[in-house]
Amino acid sequence: MIAVVLGMHKSGTTLVAEILHRGGITMVEGVPERSDYDERFYFERAEAVAINKALLGGDAYSLDTVHLRPRGDDATLRHRIASLVARLEAAGGDWGFKDPRTCLTWPIWRELLPPHRLVCVYRHPLAVERHYRLRNRQSSFRALRAWSAYNARVLDAHQAAPAGESLLVSYDALMEDDREIERLRTFLGRPLPDLRRAEKQRYPARPTASARVADLAVLLSGWPRPSSLHRRLEHLRARQPTASPCAPTARESG
Repeated sequence: MIAVVLGMHKSGTTLVAEILHRGGITMVEGVPERSDYDERFYFERAEAVAINKALLGGDAYSLDTVHLRPRGDDATLRHRIASLVARLEAAGGDWGFKDPRTCLTWPIWRELLPPHRLVCVYRHPLAVERHYRLRNRQSSFRALRAWSAYNARVLDAHQAAPAGESLLVSYDALMEDDREIERLRTFLGRPLPDLRRAEKQRYPARPTASARVADLAVLLSGWPRPSSLHRRLEHLRARQPTASPCAPTARESG
């Protein structure tokens, strides 16, 4: 099985990637003893991150990537992706990767990956906005514009995936009760460890006047309105069946 975690920065992708890794899907090599988020270990495969940065033209700050377009015609970078995939496939076993920038570069990766499954993680836009505003001193507009850009592409990737091979996961729901982690276990057809820690759920969503204005300003600037896009993601997640594991991919059944 190949599992790719898609989702914006500060949206729970590290937690989900660690759950998958500890559950037997190798997401990263060389996990250090102090492998905590607060120790700046994000369960990101270094080569995948390096490729994404190169595709986007450098180490762009996450809120600046909304205007970047990946260099999909770069033969050298496409060869790097193919080589990474070949090496991981040759090693055997289940593997995957996670890097929030993959939301923006996904069309290129999709062309070069064998059959795989997507775990599309999203978080309430006001929680992400609050993190960037309070911790990183960024404007509500800048944070919500980035949220919209990333999550619009997450939605596109989810809807373009073959039936049953993509799962929408709400980080907020994951932290609230056991149903979301059970959905993830069912989707991947395997037991997964529960690594949730309540103290790690920082900056809960709280409406503010600046966020309400920014929500509308994002729409006026040409991006999907974050509040509407979040409702769309919630609606689609609620409609996804969770009663049984998804069918094996062509790679797994062959």
